[in-house]
Amino acid sequence: MSLKIPSFWSLFSLRNWLLFLILAWPSLALAQEPDQADDRREQPFPQAPGPSQPQVKATILSTSGQVLAIRPDTASVVLKCNPLKALGWKVESREFSVVDLKLLKTLKKGDRVKFDLRFDGKQFVIVDIDKF
Repeated sequence: MSLKIPSFWSLFSLRNWLLFLILAWPSLALAQEPDQADDRREQPFPQAPGPSQPQVKATILSTSGQVLAIRPDTASVVLKCNPLKALGWKVESREFSVVDLKLLKTLKKGDRVKFDLRFDGKQFVIVDIDKF
């Protein structure tokens, strides 16, 4: 049995090209740009802020409205709020807790007020309120 050495032109046959594409296709697919390839990499889990990571300051939102009721026993106030586009709120009445009961001392029903809200993890609370 003799060993047959292929000629130069026989290396470019259709069968050899098909074999090359079948074997090389997975490698070519992996060589794509990262934004075009399937994103199959593991994404890291977000970590809770620790001592080495800076804490994110809470966002304060400002709006205005009118006092409808003051409830010192629950440290809250009912306000008819103007629209707050950042939260998708329309003109509506809402009850808000206050961070400090002293904020309610100067208020009375019917007062027009400007107030600042902060989300405390469960609800929006008033951190500052002033008559205008």
